[in-house]
Amino acid sequence: MAVVKSETTSSAVDPKIIKCWDDHINAHNAVDINAMAATYTDDCHIYYYNVATGENREFNGIEGKMAFAVEHLNSLQMKNGKPTTDMDIKPFFNGNTLFNQWNIKSDNYSYADGADTFIFGGPDMLITHHYQWYFGTQLVERFETPAKCLEAFQTFITLNDVTGVVNTFSDDCVVSFFNTSTNTRIEANGLDEVDKLYTAFLKLVGGRTITVAEGSVNNNLTHGDTAFYAYAVDDAGIKKANDVYTFSGSGENKIKKLWACYEGPDFDVDLQLAPKDLKDLTRRLLHFNINVTDLEKSKNFYKSLGFVEVPGFGGIDKSTDMSQIYFGKPEETDLEFVHMKIGADPKGVETRIDIVQWKGPAPHGVSKKDPTSLGIARFSLLTDEIFKAYDLLKDAGVTFVVPENNGPLQFGGKDSSIYLLPFYDPDGNMLQFLQGL
Repeated sequence: MAVVKSETTSSAVDPKIIKCWDDHINAHNAVDINAMAATYTDDCHIYYYNVATGENREFNGIEGKMAFAVEHLNSLQMKNGKPTTDMDIKPFFNGNTLFNQWNIKSDNYSYADGADTFIFGGPDMLITHHYQWYFGTQLVERFETPAKCLEAFQTFITLNDVTGVVNTFSDDCVVSFFNTSTNTRIEANGLDEVDKLYTAFLKLVGGRTITVAEGSVNNNLTHGDTAFYAYAVDDAGIKKANDVYTFSGSGENKIKKLWACYEGPDFDVDLQLAPKDLKDLTRRLLHFNINVTDLEKSKNFYKSLGFVEVPGFGGIDKSTDMSQIYFGKPEETDLEFVHMKIGADPKGVETRIDIVQWKGPAPHGVSKKDPTSLGIARFSLLTDEIFKAYDLLKDAGVTFVVPENNGPLQFGGKDSSIYLLPFYDPDGNMLQFLQGL
């Protein structure tokens, strides 16, 4: 941190004041509570006012200066316990008075647009009076519930506090604003872009009355990890605004996605969004479809391999919409299906298969048993006990692709640890167990 001093002011200042100020700054840099308290007189008066929250505090005397030093310096520590280096101060001396402008940010707190007035006195020219104004936001790693996060988000919007707003979002957040008046969309990915977006948004709505739609704010505002919020800002020309939030969960409970649409002016935001390739848009393989002749028989077969049904994804479907949208067929469909999953995923979305038994239009053709056929020829399941899997499949009467080998096939030579075991499902679809990866 660099302390900026004016040559014209510092030269006329008592050297004891300069020393006290240097000691004060060094205590900041070291997060040294005792050293900080020692820069104040025993009969000092300290007053601070947080413009953002309206909070004000007073500290007096020996106990007061210690309490202030503890509270203030603890807020400046980073998560690793070290002092923050993100500090910008501009002091100006005038006799025994110092005016200081500053901005400080740690992992726990953001102080913006701070202004201090220090008065020095006594034989050692220590700080006798300290008056402080700042725009302060406490930064948190997690919220107790999604509802608490949303409450904080709305409070920071009202306070015109960009730092507070950004702190309610997760690191990997995505925010999309769609203006129905101009048919334009802005998307922000990550906290830096969200900061730019809400800086522009608050310039537009800051200080204006936000009218919440009837029924939007009540105890049912959040539903699990989602929330809905409808509002208007008439003075800013924003009408029919609707926000849909999803929260990160996992104990963090911050906003992960926000989809907003509104009618009104575009934001004046310098948000250069890098174009995305398809590879950046694809998260992972979710599922693929297997057509079968007997749903129950196939379902039981895949259950024997470790798959389980996905609740809420299955049943009978008879609709023209599904046929046209998903299968490109103009006629009404008649099918029964089930999603089955295997394995675990940190986000709760496992690899799935979508087993479908067509009843109308009637299924036709035969499964491809030739691995050189076009299209999906087979899929693999990882295992750590491929020989045991072979015995169980054999006992169940499953047909193997290479039955004469009497067991898993070693892949890559005699020293390889990779083994393959290809076999067929009840409809002749090829799959395989694989061990060694």
